[in-house]
Amino acid sequence: MASSYGPNLDKVKERATQYLESPVEHQYNAYLKLKKVMTPSYEQFLEHVIKQPNGMKFVIDMRSDLLDTLSEEKSQTLLDLDSSLHEILSNWVSYSFLEMRELTWDSPSSLLEKIIHYERVHPIANFESLKQRLTKPRSLYYFSHPLMPTEPLIFVQVSLQETVPNTMKQIFDNNGGSVAVFYSISSTQKGLRGIELGNFLIKRVVHKLSHESKNIKTFVTLSPIPGFSKWLTSKLHMNVQNGKFYDDSLLTPSEKDVLGRHPESALLELLESNRPEELQKLETMMMRLCVRYLYQEKKRRKALDPVANFHIRNGAQLFRVNWNADPSSRRYKESYGMMVNYKYDLDNIESNNRKYLLDDHITAGQSILDIVNK
Repeated sequence: MASSYGPNLDKVKERATQYLESPVEHQYNAYLKLKKVMTPSYEQFLEHVIKQPNGMKFVIDMRSDLLDTLSEEKSQTLLDLDSSLHEILSNWVSYSFLEMRELTWDSPSSLLEKIIHYERVHPIANFESLKQRLTKPRSLYYFSHPLMPTEPLIFVQVSLQETVPNTMKQIFDNNGGSVAVFYSISSTQKGLRGIELGNFLIKRVVHKLSHESKNIKTFVTLSPIPGFSKWLTSKLHMNVQNGKFYDDSLLTPSEKDVLGRHPESALLELLESNRPEELQKLETMMMRLCVRYLYQEKKRRKALDPVANFHIRNGAQLFRVNWNADPSSRRYKESYGMMVNYKYDLDNIESNNRKYLLDDHITAGQSILDIVNK
């Protein structure tokens, strides 16, 4: 499809020459002819497929396969096909088409099974575990599409708490309150990568909860920090090798004194030895390093951590880092058990979003700033 039904370059060159050489009064017609030959013929085919029964799911899965192929082979024809698929799916999976629904224990069993299968942040062991997440004060909301009514596109899990939680244990132990906590958001369709859904879903849920109960005024997350461990060990390895990437500011003088003669090597050995009880003694140091990673480390001037970038781009505030928030082996591997709260302040979401997109500014809570300014 990519090679046989893409634009005919010879015809494109011919039409482009005609456009450039056309008199002003004929340029628009020449432009339309150029546009037509530049449009891949597979776009019309894909638009037709989407309208067929199960057609959207077919096209989404097709793009998922294409993304797998692109991870190994980045030919221009495949990149062009992916660009077309992304644009077509963006138009069809637009905000106006999305339907937000609440998952309940009475939902179809096939849908319950899919939620168990798709959950990645905090895996669901079985139906009994899922039932706990659907029992008040916890709830689960998802987006569906009219052309895929039995397939969730993305879902978010919410728990009502008395205070902003600092551990995952609180999510399941506490029995309600005025703080709405988004503790897991999962995309289900790899083929929709790069298409904005999470932002819309969170804002729709915030709008729904705030209108259903005037008591719910605080909206936060309890989020993983998936890139912290990889970033820190990578920085330490580079420092130990003492190459051109050496970062003398990674550890403070007092932290180096605590760690001993070869501080970077000592910390790296401790982190890679998987001894949480020993790491506990370095809580202050690890919290500072985590705040640096979330608040100061950038990629193309945006937050390096993907989850941080997602929430901050949505207008959330980097509110608080929590030590030993989730002692599971998965969370320890990602971030040594640390998790972070992002706060959605309804009065400041739009201004926070603008500051981040236009000025690369991350809005942070006082506890974050206190650590930064120490």
